[in-house]
Amino acid sequence: MQIVASNAHRGHLRLRLNQLGAYSSLDLNRKSNYNVVMSMKSWLLFVGLLLAGSLMAADDQKVDGSKGLKPLQGTWKLVSGEIGGRKMTAEQVKKSKLVFKGDHYKVRRGDAPKVAGSVVVEPAKDPKAIDITDSDGPNKGKTLLGIYALDGDELKECFAAAGEARPTKFATQTGTTQFFHIWKHTKD
Repeated sequence: MQIVASNAHRGHLRLRLNQLGAYSSLDLNRKSNYNVVMSMKSWLLFVGLLLAGSLMAADDQKVDGSKGLKPLQGTWKLVSGEIGGRKMTAEQVKKSKLVFKGDHYKVRRGDAPKVAGSVVVEPAKDPKAIDITDSDGPNKGKTLLGIYALDGDELKECFAAAGEARPTKFATQTGTTQFFHIWKHTKD
């Protein structure tokens, strides 16, 4: 069986159906078919360039993230902190320690057990974004969204509880589970 579809302006496209399935044939000597092929090539080139640009931008963000982690590396001692609008005690502050190594961290706040996990930063955002994913403890496998600011050897960070929206300011409110810390970089 043969079906012929004609184009009123130029050329024609022939479709042939046989028992194995459908196929089409384009006559590249016809100007209308040439335009179709060139349009498809232009569209594919555009999509390819768009994809390549997206991949390069994603790679740049990863580089920025790893560069953003570099100033955080090392050991930090807590200067002050609050959880849910309540200040941490002097004893809790004294017992707190934070260590960044690569894209991982270990932290101890007060008498709580040590918690380790991975960290991702987005220094280009305003305020700078920091996400931690605990590998142990009560939030094991959960990601906490936060913000941070780095000024010399002082690090401010504020986090929301897992599943809550990222904080927008460096403070906590009574009745929430947000926590805010100010750390001082120590010499290792």
